[in-house]
Amino acid sequence: MLYGLLTLCFAVGHRRVLRTGASSLWGPILFFIVGLGLIAIGPFVTDPVLGYPTATPAIASLGGSIHNLTSLIVFIALPAACFVLVRRFARDKRRGWASYSIATGTLAVVFFMLFFASVSAANGQDRGDLASRAVRADTHRHPRCLAESSRAPTPERGDL
Repeated sequence: MLYGLLTLCFAVGHRRVLRTGASSLWGPILFFIVGLGLIAIGPFVTDPVLGYPTATPAIASLGGSIHNLTSLIVFIALPAACFVLVRRFARDKRRGWASYSIATGTLAVVFFMLFFASVSAANGQDRGDLASRAVRADTHRHPRCLAESSRAPTPERGDL
């Protein structure tokens, strides 16, 4: 919750520094949303997932559902804030910061998708969603996986 409070302070400071121009409105708003989300996540623990902790049934609780929903909001708002800042940095000719913001936002989205793909795969659920397809496509393009896949039969859709 402290991290959320510090993110709220950052959003306020961000608004004061960027009074006008690109990203002066949406950058602080998105960081404010991230801060509120982090504060809201604090009191609610996540539900057991993937057999951890051991011998705990994976049953959804209200607190876990609130944690997951709020996490989703944070993980959408944070990369969005990074992408919004790119415009400001590009306008101010700060190419290093613009590149950093693009990389941070992109990696946040990629790792978020990979997390959900791995949880779905570990639970034996192949929903055919974009994240699962991205993981499968990347795995089958990797040279080591291509060599191994030429020796082994291709798994069925539900086996991935």
